Amino acid sequence: MKINMPITTVEHALTKTDSSVTKTDLKGKITYAGEDFIQICGFSKNEDAQKLLQLHIDDTKQEFEASPSRYYNAREIAVILTAFGILPALWLSFSLLRSIGHPLNTTITHFGQIAQGNYNNVEKVFD
Repeated sequence: MKINMPITTVEHALTKTDSSVTKTDLKGKITYAGEDFIQICGFSKNEDAQKLLQLHIDDTKQEFEASPSRYYNAREIAVILTAFGILPALWLSFSLLRSIGHPLNTTITHFGQIAQGNYNNVEKVFD
């Protein structure tokens, strides 16, 4: 993106009565610039205001042309970050199911042995 430096170094504080009115034709050429607009911008005639409008048109075109690439870049980053979020979640859910399932299966097997009348099983609680 092109950086437009100020055309003038004069800062103009707007009042409630200032109006920056301009009219353009369908091709973007300024057909009218209000007195406040010309004074605020520091222009002396309408042709100088046309230069300012052309700067804005150029910037708008550049931003419009760059927007699809920014969208695709943001989308790719979002997909990658989502994948990096899903992978640890899957690993944690697998680990949690395994940490609950293994002792539960051991307990069910132990009580199955007791139900069959085998009271000789010893289970280690801590290794």
